[in-house]
Amino acid sequence: MIRSMFTSISALNMHQKYLDVTANNLANANTNGYKSSRVLFHDQFSQILAPGSGPTDVLGGTNPTQIGLGVRLGYVSPNFTRGDPAKHGPQHGPSAFRATASLFTVRMPPAVTRAKAR
Repeated sequence: MIRSMFTSISALNMHQKYLDVTANNLANANTNGYKSSRVLFHDQFSQILAPGSGPTDVLGGTNPTQIGLGVRLGYVSPNFTRGDPAKHGPQHGPSAFRATASLFTVRMPPAVTRAKAR
């Protein structure tokens, strides 16, 4: 029973982190240049109940039987896909937005100053 409690507690903690990232994505949905993020999880521990076996002449082998003992945060991955240049306003014209693979360059008229944002 204590094993199931630890598994449940780690799942609840990770669900809270997932909700934090989702709330951040929603809060910044209309922010120009904001890149959303997603949460990736990993197994924390697992207990092997029965070992696997190698292939034989008749069978292809068996996988081990495992029980997961919790979850941990793998990482928060930002979305670096190309954004929509139309969201930055038609009043600025095409010269205000130059998209690259994952970043964009903003030119401030009439100065030559450039700023890079992710």
